[in-house]
Amino acid sequence: MSPGQWRDLSDKTHGKDRLPYWLSLAQLAEKGKISFIFFADSYSLFDIYSSSISPILRAGAHCAALDPMVLIPAMASVTKSVGFGVTGSTSYLNPYILARTMSSLDHLTEGRVAWNVVTSWSKSAALALGKDDVVPHDKRYEVASEYMDLVYRFWESSWGEGAKVWDRENRVAYDAEKVKKIDHKGWPFILVWK
Repeated sequence: MSPGQWRDLSDKTHGKDRLPYWLSLAQLAEKGKISFIFFADSYSLFDIYSSSISPILRAGAHCAALDPMVLIPAMASVTKSVGFGVTGSTSYLNPYILARTMSSLDHLTEGRVAWNVVTSWSKSAALALGKDDVVPHDKRYEVASEYMDLVYRFWESSWGEGAKVWDRENRVAYDAEKVKKIDHKGWPFILVWK
């Protein structure tokens, strides 16, 4: 996964847009007793050097990346011990969607996933995601704190103990009394979930 490794004649990076590459990488990591694979995901191409994306495209660095949230369950399915870390931004990802995705990954990997919580600093990411500019530093962290509180409420408060019943005789899958509505009105997200 090294950015410049593609130039080596024995490198297989040219296949990183296909599932076998990622499955092989996960299996190799497990065979090598590697504990964790980390995906430092970003939402745009960086244009820092020379105000252009050309240098990173030429180098093959931090570009043309598949969505790690899609890759992780497949990689986990061919391993038993490798964990997976993935970046998710509190600046741009909807908190309900991210909480749901991370919860799904937690279940599908049997607890072998970690979230690298970040706030986004890149103007190119802001533009790619429909914003005019990056939110100022202090405001980003204020939003991130609110975001984390909300995500934890989704994870820890919405489904109570014993909500799953699977009562065939009475035809009840989930106990509605043990599933709580999470209301949140705040910056920048306005969500109601039930």
